Amino acid sequence: MNKRIIIEKPYITTTAAHATLNCNIKSPSKEGEGYTDFLLHYSVPIEYKKYLVTKRCDAFVVAVFPQACLYGYDIECKVPMSERLYFQLDTMQIPAIDNYHPNWLKTKIHAKLSHKRLPSEEHTGLAFSAGVDAFYSLKLTTETLAEHYHPDYLVFLKVGGTGSKGGEKEEKIYQIRVKRIKKFCKEYGYKLLEITSNLTEYLEDKNVHNHTYRSMSAILAIQGLFSTFYYSSGLELNEFRLSYRFCGAYDLLTLQNLSTENTQFYSSGLSASRIQKVKGIAEFEPSYAHLDSCLKRRRPDCDCIKCIRTRLELYAMGDLEKYDKVYDMENFKNTFKEQTDFLIDKTVNGGIPSTYRDIYISFLQKGLSFEEYQPLEIRQQLEIKNADKILNESDFPWNQQTP
Repeated sequence: MNKRIIIEKPYITTTAAHATLNCNIKSPSKEGEGYTDFLLHYSVPIEYKKYLVTKRCDAFVVAVFPQACLYGYDIECKVPMSERLYFQLDTMQIPAIDNYHPNWLKTKIHAKLSHKRLPSEEHTGLAFSAGVDAFYSLKLTTETLAEHYHPDYLVFLKVGGTGSKGGEKEEKIYQIRVKRIKKFCKEYGYKLLEITSNLTEYLEDKNVHNHTYRSMSAILAIQGLFSTFYYSSGLELNEFRLSYRFCGAYDLLTLQNLSTENTQFYSSGLSASRIQKVKGIAEFEPSYAHLDSCLKRRRPDCDCIKCIRTRLELYAMGDLEKYDKVYDMENFKNTFKEQTDFLIDKTVNGGIPSTYRDIYISFLQKGLSFEEYQPLEIRQQLEIKNADKILNESDFPWNQQTP
């Protein structure tokens, strides 16, 4: 019989400002027999206390799922879990991981099941970090004619996206980012829900390996609020694979299988390429002063991989000038060669190929220089001049043979 992670009965505690859903998690000791205890929690503003769920262990099953798969532990629940969630994990997610996931092991869930819907206000939410993927999802879901699917809540999560190890550094970055998102929500009339957790201190894998499970566990903790919830896709549909390196590559499977009788999860934006997403948000005015794709603290002159990539994408499209409240334009001009050198290196030698190659190809198609910054007027003239330009495979360095 496999060792088990045991999920005990959830309960709620409160302070003047916050309500917290708590659950003791007993995990097999790595030092021998017995268990170690970890009090896992999710905190929300006090006014959302009534939406926290204690009658289901769904949030905690999803939270410990990556750890169980990492070691091949089973999961035992002391309170019922949603029948739909169990069915999807048992018949779809777990077999797929067992057959195709290179680093995780098969787990089995032991729980009583309930098919009964919980009381819900049936709001629609969207995980929002103010990055390219999030803004594209917001544009997509607010411009549809299906008004009942427009998000009325934006949710900012502290479950690993601002740091995978918890602690003071993660908290500082979280506070910087949430302050900006509050400003955006106030300006555009969205309700903002913050959910914080200590899950980063429990899971051993990095955030990139299991961020979808982390994030959806937090939403299931408060599934009395949401009937529909959007989670932005980081890759295109044609890049689907059960990847340990990047769990977002199989979000289409995971989000369907983590949905419950109460809450339906959707992977939003997965039909668009990165370039299409950037072009989309460049036509979405709310992003112009609030885009935050930074891995650091959104300095206007930031040199992190995401800032360089996004600036060059916008530059190639002729849209960078719209974001002069986000990026330091003079610094961009002065460091242009260093940034394109980085692009070329990533295009040829590393990174997710489509992420950088699309930018590189865009430069070639429009006749843009990799050596020096060109004013918008010049870029527009070059784009018209080279509109019918046909590229050959020999133009792409990744296709060239090396001696």
